[in-house]
This record gives sequence, structure tokens and C-alpha cells, in this order.
Amino acid sequence: MPEHTDNDDVNPLLAEGYAQAAPQYWSAGWRGILPMPHGKKFPPPTNYTGYQAIEPSYPDIMAWAEERPDGNIALHLPDTVIGIDVDAYENKTGAGTLAYAEHLWGQLPDTVRTTSRDDRNSGIRLYRVPPGTRMATKIEFPDLGLGHIEIIQASHRYAVVWPSVHPNGSRYRWQNSGGEAVDIPAPDNLPELPARWIDNLQPGSIIDGLDTVDIAHEIAHLTGGTMDLPVTDRLTRAIGDLSAGVSSRHDTTCKHVLALLRLSEQGHDGVQAAINHLGNAFVAAIIKDGSRTEQQARSEYARMVYNERGHALIKATPTVTNVVEVAELIAQADASRARPVDPTATVTPDETVADDQPEHDDDPAAGNITLTDTEFWDSRDSLKAIRDQAYARLASPWSVLGVAICRALAHIPPWITLPPVIGGKGSLNAFVAIVGRSGAGKGISEAVAAELLPFDEGDNIGLLPVGSGEGLAHAYVVRRGKDSADGPGIDRLRTACMFSIPEVDTLTSIGGRQGSTIMSKLRSAYSGEEIGFSYADPTKRLLVGAHNYRMTMVLGVQPERAAPLFADAAGGTPQRFVWLPANDRRIGEDPGAEVGQLEVPGPREWGGNPRDIDIPDMARNVIRSAHIARARGDGNALDGHALQTREKVMVALCVLDGRMTPDEWDWVLAGAVMAKSDETRNAIAAEMTAAVEREWAEKGRLAGVSREVADDTAYIRKLERIADRLAAALERRGPRMAWSDLAKAVHSRDRDAVPEAATLLVQRGRITLDPDTSHVTLLGGAE
Repeated sequence: MPEHTDNDDVNPLLAEGYAQAAPQYWSAGWRGILPMPHGKKFPPPTNYTGYQAIEPSYPDIMAWAEERPDGNIALHLPDTVIGIDVDAYENKTGAGTLAYAEHLWGQLPDTVRTTSRDDRNSGIRLYRVPPGTRMATKIEFPDLGLGHIEIIQASHRYAVVWPSVHPNGSRYRWQNSGGEAVDIPAPDNLPELPARWIDNLQPGSIIDGLDTVDIAHEIAHLTGGTMDLPVTDRLTRAIGDLSAGVSSRHDTTCKHVLALLRLSEQGHDGVQAAINHLGNAFVAAIIKDGSRTEQQARSEYARMVYNERGHALIKATPTVTNVVEVAELIAQADASRARPVDPTATVTPDETVADDQPEHDDDPAAGNITLTDTEFWDSRDSLKAIRDQAYARLASPWSVLGVAICRALAHIPPWITLPPVIGGKGSLNAFVAIVGRSGAGKGISEAVAAELLPFDEGDNIGLLPVGSGEGLAHAYVVRRGKDSADGPGIDRLRTACMFSIPEVDTLTSIGGRQGSTIMSKLRSAYSGEEIGFSYADPTKRLLVGAHNYRMTMVLGVQPERAAPLFADAAGGTPQRFVWLPANDRRIGEDPGAEVGQLEVPGPREWGGNPRDIDIPDMARNVIRSAHIARARGDGNALDGHALQTREKVMVALCVLDGRMTPDEWDWVLAGAVMAKSDETRNAIAAEMTAAVEREWAEKGRLAGVSREVADDTAYIRKLERIADRLAAALERRGPRMAWSDLAKAVHSRDRDAVPEAATLLVQRGRITLDPDTSHVTLLGGAE
């Protein structure tokens, strides 16, 4: 290990931030010594990372030291050093990937690594490489399910190092192969990366120097028979990509061919048939666009199938089929690294992480960092203030934050929009559901948030209840009569409203009325679309205008009454809400503190000119990547609503912090809010299921049905089947039908169970029963 180079001005054992540690790194020979925010891994200074990065001078570093004395430190590596960044915690496979790579290319020499974790594998291992070396950015074997290793280099990312503080509170440290803490390494003293590793990590390749393969033999021995599920799935995806018109049919089809060849190597049945099917589909797609003849297309596909390098790659990396084999590889690698520690190495203070330190699934590029509640609330002063004020008034911090989010966004004029990352610009209209039993504290939360973030009278922000879909437009504009001094027309009352609905039953009862438009109008409002009405009669026409109004909503939800909202999951309604709990076990235990008002930018500070808010690149990249995945059929169609909601929460958290342009940390914290939302929403779903089961048991008891029959799984499945049949009949012939007609939608042998199946639909908020007219109405069917 390298010896420490003392710096006369700084004690290396006491360095706690950028100002004290940066001179030590300079003395050790490092130059790209970059400041980062304290406790964060991003963002680095602009123009000082990447292949064409500026190299800071010593005066630059001293200036940064004055500006950010307690900041974290990141090293932008020179072109003579690379880092192998292994993620081997939680469900990440970096340890297995590294062990398998060493199995293929030889064992890596001992070196130092920078890490904030306690395991023996995670962290960035540093090696010297020839000047100007460019390498692949990842080590992964996707067909084997192995990955989670990145190559840190001059052109890609940077390394966060001691004495930086990880977002989870643990400290980074330098360690040797035995896991012992050591002093700052000198770049010139790092071990060389073996030549075989350099060869195999060239850009666009993971294997080089492959042995010759008998292609004819390999093709003749592709697995035959009927295609099994993995082969069928891969073929379906390949044909789907051809049909979707992906950007490069050749490259995409090549990947699918290699994947099918790998499946044959793994012993899956039917690869020969799948190769033939895919070839026919590829030829048909090429002929259809007229770019090549049939013979040219078949020759092109044959080159994919007979690609020598592809077959050689598969043969050189045989699948490790036994989990025990992977475990043995990792164990062998661990044992080889657990060598005696050099007793002469200078040791820094051992900043080991406590055993109960929570693990975090960090992905800085996407802004996904798992935070505990404590980490979230302690991350900035504005969140601390919300938490302390909430506890001081015996309210849940999460529910107070939910109301504060709505109030913060209501301060932003409607002409301030989210940028058009996908399609057109996005609205900052937002909905929050405060979840708890009756009397759990929604009203208290609203009162606390109003004290923290009041609406000034001059801002003209309305605080109103919801009446109907038509009533939403009337909250913003009103039609002038003929007798008005200004003549007939439309007057604007206000541009922003925050709607408060104490109980979800109020909303669902409005939505259940015949001809109600409230649910569809709310979905439109979420996106900033028109919520007025374009009647043919101009005297009745009342238009508000797209992106011409700001709407936020706080909705109180009792878990057992949430079924109508969940019934529209396919339309994305639950994903349009942020779900936060009104209950908190620390209420009454944490005394909190009175903190006064939050200082946030008001409507006038945003100006009167339409513009888009600047959002961080990491948010933009995540939103784009998720959309591309959905467009290719690989993602969840409802994720778009969730990410757009996260984007709105990000802006709200920025405003609550007194700023007008969100940064990466706002995106990270918004992710934590959405994680709490998912947790709350999932808990509601579980409670609804339990409530339905209790209802079934009670009805079975009242009807004199034995417990054995009431709890019987087959009977429950029967009720589910009949309920689906009833709902389908209403969708097809309804949305309103007489009870006698609806009962005929099921087979006569099942009609005795129709009342219980209908009760199930009522419990789930799918239908309503009118005892006076004996009619059944499908909720939402008239919209």
C-alpha cells in the first residue's frame, strides 16, 4: 500500500471536509479534486467531469475550499487510472459479476478501494492503465443475470472518497484488500490493471481473443422440439420489436438472435424453431419497406445466425447454471482477497458502519436513494420545520407535508409549467390523499400547514370545496349577463384554487351521480387540460383554458372507503394522487417545536410571462428512459403518471425550501415522498381486501351459511367470476340496467350467488344499487 505523504498544514487523522482533505490529495498526486455538497454524491462543478473536463489548478481548489469547507470530495480520475465500481448490497449482483469476470480473465491484483459500506466487495477499486485508455462503462453478463459493475474513468463519472459523508450518514474510507482502512493512495503507486482485463474491456466488447468455433456444428446442435416459455417470450419480444419499427432492425434482431443462441446453450427447448420464425419475420419486415430484396434480407439474417464472434462469445462464457457454483466463485474470490494486512501501512481512523446502519439502494444517475424517515426529515431546514411544527401540534408530519405541497404549488401561476420532456408541456396541478380513519387528523394537518404556508389575501388563491365537474370551471371564471355594463362575456375570478374534501365519500357520491363528469374533469385538471364546457350555445359556453388555472386538491381518505378511487386504477387515477398517512406513532412522544412561517416565493415573484421550469438532467433522463421502455412494451403503462407526480412533488419541495429552480436533491427527496406514497397506497389496498373478506364472512353468517362454505376458496373464486360477468354486462349494455336484466347476464346455475357478487362490486366501488327503481349503475360508465 502507498505510504502517506504528510502535509504540514493539515493533520490527516482529523480531516473532516474538503478544505482540510483536498491539500492531502494534491500532495498525493491527484489533480481532479472536486467539491461536492456535504452529505451528497452530486452534483459536481460544471465542466470538471467527462472526457474533456477542465483540470482544476491549486488556486481553484483553494477557492473551493473557502466556499465549501465541509463539502464532500470527488476525484475525477486521470486518463491513467480507472476504477472498478462494484455494487454488492441488497439484491445487486456486483460480487458475482466480479467473481465471474476473474474466473474468465484472471484474478485482479490487490489494490485500494473507496467505500462507505461494510461488506468486503462494494466500492471502487483503483488501477493504473496506459495513458489515454478508453474502456467500456460496464461489466455485465446479462444472459447470466450478472451486472452492477461500472468502470469509472476520465470519460465516465467520478469517485467519491474519504472523508466524504454518504447520504445515509456513513463516512467514506480507503480500504485495502483485507478490509482495513488505509491512507490516501498515490495514483502512481496503484497496481496495473492486467492486460487481459484491458483487452476484454475495450468499448463495445467484453471478450477478446476468442477461440475459433465450428459454426456448422453449433447450428446443427441448436435445441429442437417445442419452444418453452423463455424461448417463446424472447421470440415474441423480437417480433414485437420488428412490428414496432425500432430504429435499427438489424442491430435489434442481432441481439435477439444472440439471446436465442444463449438460450440454446442453457438447454431451453425450441430454439431451432424460434430462429426460423424470427428469420421469416425479419425478411417480411425488410421486404415490406422495399429497402432490400428477399434474397438480400435472407442473406443478412443468415449472417446474424452464423456470426462467428457471437458463437465464440457464448462458448467462451458458458452459463453458470448452478447457484452453488456462483456462490463458490464469490467465496473463492473473497478468500483470495482476505490476505494479511501490511502492518506498515498508515491507517486512518476506522469509520466503520454500525451493524444496524440501513442499506441504501443508491443510483445517483437516476436520483434513486432509499432514505429512512429520519434521514428525509433531517435533510433540510424546511422539512425539519414541517416535522417540528407537526409534532408540536400533534399532527403527522407526512400529512402536513402533503397539504404543504398543495399550498406551495398553488403559489405558482398556471403559466409556469413543466418542460415538454415527453410530448407537450406539463401542468403543476397536483392532488394529495391524506389517509387515516375518521378523526385521524386531516383537519389538524390542514390547519398546521396553513400556519406554515398561509395564502396572502392579495394572492387571490381560493380555498374551496368540490361540488361537481361543472363547478370546477365556475371556481375560476363566471359568465357575465347581457345586462352587464361590459356586455356579455366571461370574467376571471382567480387563477388558483386549492380544493379541500374532508371525506372521500363526498367525491365518490358526486362521481356516482347520473351524468356526473367530476372524475373525468379531475383527470383533465391533473394535466392542465380544459375543464370548462364547449356548448354549441355561446351563451352557455364557459371555457377556462388549458394551462390557464392552477388546481391543487387535498382529499381525506378512510382506507375502507377508498374503493371507488382504486376502481379506476386502469385509468391511472390512483397514480395521480400522492398518498400520505395521517397517523404517526411518534405523535405525543416527540414534543416538536413552534417554528413560524416558511418563506416561499409568492405568485408575483414568478412573473407574468409563460415559461417552463428548469429541471435537473437526472429527472429528465429517468422520465425519458421510462417512456422509451413503455413505448417498447417493456415498462408499466401507469408509471408515467407516477413519474409526473414525482416531478410535481420535486418542484413543491424546491418551493418549500425557498427556491424556484429544483436541483438533483429535490428529485431524490421527491422519490422518498413517492416511496412513502406507494407504501401508504399499498397498505390501503391490503386493508380493503381484508374488509371485503370480513364482509363476505359476515354475510355468510347472516345468511346461515356455514363458515366452511363462506371461507371456501372455490366459492370466493365463483363470486369473483360472477362479479366480473356482471361488470362486463354493464360495460357492454349499460351503464344502467334493471336488476332483472342484469341477473340474466349469468348462467341460471349461478343466479343464486348474484346478490353476493353484486355486493362485492358495491364494496369495491364499481356499481351502485337504487332500491327505489331496482336499477344498477356502473360507476363512471356515463362519463
